[in-house]
Amino acid sequence: MKTKKISLSSQTVPLLLLLATIAFTLRFYLIPQHLFFGPEQGIDFTVIRDIATGHKLTLIGSKTDIPGVFHGPLYYYISAVPFATTGGNPIAVIFTLILIQALSIFPLYGLGKELWNRQVGFMAAILFTVSYSAIVNSRWLSSPPLALPLVCVFFYSFTRYLKGNNRYLLLSALSFGLLVQSQFLNLILFSAILLFLIIIFYKRILTTPLKILLPSLFILGLISIGNFVLFDLKHHFLISNSLLELASGKRGYYLPPNIILSSIYAKAVDFYSWILTPTFSAFTPPIFILLAVLLLKKITHPITNSSQTILAVWLFTPFIIFFLLHHDLISHYFIPFLPAFILAIAYGLDLLFTRNKILGFAVFLALILFNLFIYVKNIPANSNIFFQANQPHFYYSDQQKIIAETYKRAENRPFSIQAFTIPYWKQEGWLYLFWYEGTQKHLKLPVKDNPDKLFVIVQDNPSDRLFQWNWLQDTVSQWGKGEAGRFWFGDISVIIRQVK
Repeated sequence: MKTKKISLSSQTVPLLLLLATIAFTLRFYLIPQHLFFGPEQGIDFTVIRDIATGHKLTLIGSKTDIPGVFHGPLYYYISAVPFATTGGNPIAVIFTLILIQALSIFPLYGLGKELWNRQVGFMAAILFTVSYSAIVNSRWLSSPPLALPLVCVFFYSFTRYLKGNNRYLLLSALSFGLLVQSQFLNLILFSAILLFLIIIFYKRILTTPLKILLPSLFILGLISIGNFVLFDLKHHFLISNSLLELASGKRGYYLPPNIILSSIYAKAVDFYSWILTPTFSAFTPPIFILLAVLLLKKITHPITNSSQTILAVWLFTPFIIFFLLHHDLISHYFIPFLPAFILAIAYGLDLLFTRNKILGFAVFLALILFNLFIYVKNIPANSNIFFQANQPHFYYSDQQKIIAETYKRAENRPFSIQAFTIPYWKQEGWLYLFWYEGTQKHLKLPVKDNPDKLFVIVQDNPSDRLFQWNWLQDTVSQWGKGEAGRFWFGDISVIIRQVK
């Protein structure tokens, strides 16, 4: 492949900065009010607190859906920086993560330009900026969304390497390793993708100087699996044994071929429709097939048509891997493939522009306006947020008000809390927030034993009022000497029980 010198013009940088600013604004809008902080976030922030304040380093991240298998700790260590500088403020952490997401604009533009041209790069950057799916994923205080910027850096650097710049192989190895550390499933998915790319472009790899190739392989192996190997050695091969049991069908939800195909189709349509035409999933399959045909039709030779080859490998490999794994899927497994679909759309629009500029511009504008319409409709109301679907009115701002009022009603006396919020009996989110608010503002924390008052935090649950009512009648009413008052903010109410 011939090397093409790429430089950002004086006009390109301001435009990309403007897009990144817009992307950040759209993603951070109403976060201080709507941030979802539940039990999983509470568990994560407790570990981050140990890293930032107790200097307790960890080899692994949060649990995956598979017992004995864990994500990498990248999310913890990135979050530890804003955590340490703000005393553990969740808004500061999500601010930092959203800023990183917004900066994905730069490698995504560069990748589109490298694969095809400047117009494809800008269209991809604009679509990523306004994509409702990209926006919602960035608002999720969790590890998987970190894959978005990292996967863009990986493919951008690998493409630059294929075009002759050997030093970019080092960046490819680094970004690949960090991509794996953002979500464990990426180890399987992108190892397969990397294997396909090596097979296709093996001649280019054989021409790479050993002084570049060997350090790249070392970096890739060390950052990708080094921590998992050390953890396995210390814990009697827990991860390895869990993966072997998963592969043999002893763990997980092993599905027959027809069911897994149906699951892959349903989850892919659900995920990709939110990128293209949110709430109108019927349009997604034919458009996806059309883009696939356009890509594959252009691949007359994998190496000669390297741009289409790279995107096709990125876009279609997960379907093969998910089928071979034979396990049920979650829509967010497709997060690292969101930029690939956006690039495919931008490439399709570029082809349309060459045939009919008016029609191409009309379709491009329609995609932008439709995503913005869905944004305006859903984000202020906090609806159609996949990770908060069953509790859209569980607001961080209400949690803060509940905590402030609890301290006020406690009257500087010892108190304890019991939370009945979705999911039931999970206290970690509230315990962390009481720790943060208590240490920063009140210099006092809830106690476990001998409180004067017990504050029972209850989230409204319209889907299961009977269970909640029975719990209130049969359990809460038995605590302490009697009810001493109530208060509420939004969908969260608090029953005060006098203990002493």
